[in-house]
Amino acid sequence: MITSQFIAVGVVLLVGLILLMGVSAGNPTVPLMLAAFPLCVYLVNRPDFWLALLVAISGSRLTFPGAPENLNTYQVLSALFVGFLVLYRMMHPVGHRKSPVRKYVFAFAVVLLAVGLRSGMGMRVLGSDMWGGSPYATLIIACLLLLSADLVVLSPRMWRNALIAMCLLTFLPVVAQSLYVFSGGQISLQYAFIQPKGFIVETLTAVSSDSGIARFSTDYSVTLLYLPLLLFANPMRGKNAVVTTSIFLISLVVAGLSGSRYSIFVVIGYVFFWSLLGGPRIFWGRTFGVVMAALVALAIAAAFAQHFPAPIQRSLSFVPWADVSQRVRLDALGTTTWRIDVWTRAIHEDLPRYWLTGRGFAFNPRDYEALRRLGLEVREWAFVTG
Repeated sequence: MITSQFIAVGVVLLVGLILLMGVSAGNPTVPLMLAAFPLCVYLVNRPDFWLALLVAISGSRLTFPGAPENLNTYQVLSALFVGFLVLYRMMHPVGHRKSPVRKYVFAFAVVLLAVGLRSGMGMRVLGSDMWGGSPYATLIIACLLLLSADLVVLSPRMWRNALIAMCLLTFLPVVAQSLYVFSGGQISLQYAFIQPKGFIVETLTAVSSDSGIARFSTDYSVTLLYLPLLLFANPMRGKNAVVTTSIFLISLVVAGLSGSRYSIFVVIGYVFFWSLLGGPRIFWGRTFGVVMAALVALAIAAAFAQHFPAPIQRSLSFVPWADVSQRVRLDALGTTTWRIDVWTRAIHEDLPRYWLTGRGFAFNPRDYEALRRLGLEVREWAFVTG
């Protein structure tokens, strides 16, 4: 590991720099930043714990003080981790393990760079007059992390604990949004620590005015389905099967709260592959039984959909005999039509123009502002922002 002298010098320099910045700017967050230094010192001495921490918080959407709005704690710590590994490798030359994944990551990074150079990076911090560069930043950080993380080895126990924590922490955005919605917007302190992504504003508006359907952002929560594989050697045997079935049902309900029909298919798809491949051999009979049970439960739920909250009704609206309200059916049909419009225009207009390098993520903010002024951003923003 890095020598204690290097750590001591680095800590002293960082403390001095932060104090200088805090005094000059009158920033009250300086004490908080200094309080984080013991953790920083620990992470420098334990890169395995650092990597496990990254795995654990990857779906939590925890914010990082002072970071750009679209970069969360996971991405900031990933960038710092990559920088640390560069210094570590300079001081302790270590060869990377050979892996075919590396060449694919390199190839993807080249494509990403080519698209950015052709279409613009959209990073205002680098002087760009375009917006939309945060996806480039997150993808570049992800590539660098994949290319460098194999310098650190995690024990099987640490991997298991990190993945269990990851499954549980993916519920933080759902819990934060629930507190915000059911308090009528009165409880918002949690968004000082969690990114307010998803349907936050739309959901609160729908609840307060009864003009729409309250939907919850539950995109990461499907990872809960990994838990049985992590907790039990035989998830479908004896009492373990009860816990496993309960987790499947909870995940299905959480996916339903998103109001997304796609999420229901994702959960059923996870259950299918989980049942098929989640053991020492392929269990065709078990897989068929689990999938049939899921489909039967889905069919029954659709028949009694009127008794469920509106977002769950919306998730079930794709079933032909689903007993959903007219308001829910029209809302679901609206997004279906919107997607057809997007794909039609993308195939006939954008694909011929950008077939080789893609359009990229950067866009002209003046075009979006013009749409907003004209009141056309409901659908057109998708084309303006790529």
